[in-house]
Amino acid sequence: MLLLGSAAVLTRLAGMPSLVVAFWRTALAAVVLGGVLGRDLFRRDLPWGQLTLSGLALALHFALWIASLAMIPVALSVLLVCTQPIFVVLASQLILGERQGVMVWLGVVLALAGMVWATGLVWQGRFLGQLLALGGAVAAAGYVLLGRRILDGASGARLGFLRYSCLTYLLAACWLLPCCLVAGQELFGYAASNWLYVAAIVAGPQLVGHTLINQTLRHLRAATVAVAFLLEPPAAALLAWLWLGETLPARFWSGGALTLLGIALVASAQRAEDLVHQAEVSP
Repeated sequence: MLLLGSAAVLTRLAGMPSLVVAFWRTALAAVVLGGVLGRDLFRRDLPWGQLTLSGLALALHFALWIASLAMIPVALSVLLVCTQPIFVVLASQLILGERQGVMVWLGVVLALAGMVWATGLVWQGRFLGQLLALGGAVAAAGYVLLGRRILDGASGARLGFLRYSCLTYLLAACWLLPCCLVAGQELFGYAASNWLYVAAIVAGPQLVGHTLINQTLRHLRAATVAVAFLLEPPAAALLAWLWLGETLPARFWSGGALTLLGIALVASAQRAEDLVHQAEVSP
């Protein structure tokens, strides 16, 4: 999550328009993974409808969240975009049929409380920036839920996480490119230092961070994966303090510990529920 936490700071330092950063982040990651996977990337039997929706959700997540970084502090933006577990937990039962027990909800509440306490943030009246960050959270929740459905075989296709990651990054870039053109955003002509930050975003938060998250979606419930994102705000707050000089509250450490406790509670509760379910269905 430290890699994911660095994305906000690196994006701020990149100094490019939000849509441009989002486009290059997804496009370059798709090119790298495509080179690794080689041929036979575009099979006809893949769930292209769901993949297209997943790419759209990812494109919306990056476009909305990165835009918020230009309007509100890094830690506040990351705090709001990481409220996605609320939307995942609410929707996972309806979409994936994953019932959430009392202990899961308790873990979510503890993790959210710890995140708020760690960052020490308050509603700052910058409505548009906060609305964009929350929109990014909703889009991220959709991306996690769709990814879980595709990767666990519910779509009827067998799709490895690397192929899924490559295709969703590529489709997200396809959604973002016309947005950049319509908005009149320049895709080229930036300084070498700008491109270095973009390369760092692609190498760390995107190729390592997001791709590993896609791998976990095959093995863990969507809610468990989403709650793990709550590690990102404390990491982003710490990096913003070190690199951008944004103040880090003294209560960061106790809040971070409470966030970890909430995440551990959700993971252990869902693991216990899965074991009970397996025991009930086994002969």
